[in-house]
Amino acid sequence: MADAGVTGSILVGCQNPDSDIDLVCYGQAAFRAFAMMTRELIEQGRLQDLTDEDWLAAYDRRASSLTFAEYRWHERRKGNKALINGRKFDLSCVDAAPRQASEKFQKHGKITVQSRVTDDSRAFAYPAEFLIDHPNIHSVVSFTATYTGQAYTGEMIEVAGLLEASASGQRRIVVGSSREAEGEYIKVMLEPFY
Repeated sequence: MADAGVTGSILVGCQNPDSDIDLVCYGQAAFRAFAMMTRELIEQGRLQDLTDEDWLAAYDRRASSLTFAEYRWHERRKGNKALINGRKFDLSCVDAAPRQASEKFQKHGKITVQSRVTDDSRAFAYPAEFLIDHPNIHSVVSFTATYTGQAYTGEMIEVAGLLEASASGQRRIVVGSSREAEGEYIKVMLEPFY
């Protein structure tokens, strides 16, 4: 199948009996179709949802600035993780669509804002991008897999990250400015969390 493949330890031939299965989809449409299929197969009982222990292990590896409950809620709805015969698999996306030449951005310090997502079409790309309805900031860009696919069009989010501005005046918030992304996050603003 040209739309999907493997990555991680299997790709380089260094997997072991405990290795996860890392799958990759090429293009947003293929990724979203596979993610929807994963959710449906979990509902049908043909794939299994991760156990609490699996979710906690993933949370600990990510060192997320979200609480465990927030992390698990966001991750479960993405449809990119499940168990098959007791083995965890992760599904990620390589965006095949060409990107425009990127402007150079200057860092302007830490910022936390709340805004509504107006476009999630590149939510699972790398870097993930969410256009937002904010008077001064155009988008949120995530360079960490923890926050890819984190929110959908129409949802209110809270974002903590680094404000950046280009010479042309375009402003964005970067989440994942370092490997640990300490103190940086994207989360949907829902009643259970507030």
